[in-house]
Amino acid sequence: MGSLHLWVLILLPLTGVLSDNSEWGVEYPGPICAVRGSNVIIPCNYSYPKPHNVQTVLWCSMNSNKDNKCVNPPYVYNSSSPDASDVFQYTGDKQSNCTLLISNVQFSHSAVYKFRFITNNDEGKWTGDPGVTIKVGALPVIRQSGNGTLKKGDSVNLTCDVNCSHSSPQFVWFKDSKRLPASGSVLHLPALTVEDSGSYSCALKTDEAVRSETLSINVDGSLKGFNLLWLIWVVFIIILVVLALIILAVICKKRKKAKAKEEAAEGSGRKTQDGESTHEGQTKLQTNQVTQPGEDATYAPVCKKPDKLKKRKKNAAQEENNGETGRKTQVGESVQRSQEALLEPGDVMYASVSIKPNKPKGSPVSTVHLEEDDSVIYSAVAGK
Repeated sequence: MGSLHLWVLILLPLTGVLSDNSEWGVEYPGPICAVRGSNVIIPCNYSYPKPHNVQTVLWCSMNSNKDNKCVNPPYVYNSSSPDASDVFQYTGDKQSNCTLLISNVQFSHSAVYKFRFITNNDEGKWTGDPGVTIKVGALPVIRQSGNGTLKKGDSVNLTCDVNCSHSSPQFVWFKDSKRLPASGSVLHLPALTVEDSGSYSCALKTDEAVRSETLSINVDGSLKGFNLLWLIWVVFIIILVVLALIILAVICKKRKKAKAKEEAAEGSGRKTQDGESTHEGQTKLQTNQVTQPGEDATYAPVCKKPDKLKKRKKNAAQEENNGETGRKTQVGESVQRSQEALLEPGDVMYASVSIKPNKPKGSPVSTVHLEEDDSVIYSAVAGK
């Protein structure tokens, strides 16, 4: 709602006041308390002797008419004037009803109003006394409790009352232009929530169209008296987040372990392949080192190195053996040639030769013998 000031009308009916002359008179209601912006009805009745006929009816305000008898203008209403007013409208007649309607009453309309009528007789003119008093007041909404910033869990009381009346009229309440089920001059709002924030107004139950000024209420969301339900929800959400993080950490850890196992398996496979390649190379080397018939034999070195003294003795023995082997070889060759001369074509000759390979001095490779210091025996077959 905007800040437009609206006011409510309250009528306090009193016994009408008639003139001393029982045949001439005007009957008014008691003082009227009106709310700004409302429409005020002034009920009125008048009388006169017969056979007078009413020709003109007039209403005047004592704020503008200073003679107190409404004899001279200005008038708020004059039936003889062609200019009609949008604010003051005569709803009576020229017989007995003198009711006046004031539309959209404002504070400036607070005054004493009198009715005057004129008949077709020169002496038939009458103004009713003492008139009717209209007071225009406010219909405020007052916050009686909950001073300062309103927080969640606070309570507040709103009061609606007309400041120009001592009566207790019935009121209705509105929040953001929507009718509330509550009624009465006091609206109690216990245990406020954020949803209670809004603009509040009130109106007389007899005229809901005319409402008071609005009163805004803002409830701070960070309130004291923190709602237990909200606390439970917060704790529940935190627990869910923690569980999700734990599950995520476990999944990541398992993935890392699986990846590490895969990498280890791949590394082991590569090592196995390298070992197999090395073993195949060594096997081929050893195979290549096996001598064919008539060739010297080569053997893998022994990891344990002989002592220098043994090495010297061994070298000396080898030199002696080499000399003997040379001599034996020469003898054998002579014998073989003699035998070949004696053989007939197609005969097979076998020879047993013991050969001891020569080893260069200072070589890092030592020859492995089947038995220490024994010669390797080979058989050579000579055939045609």
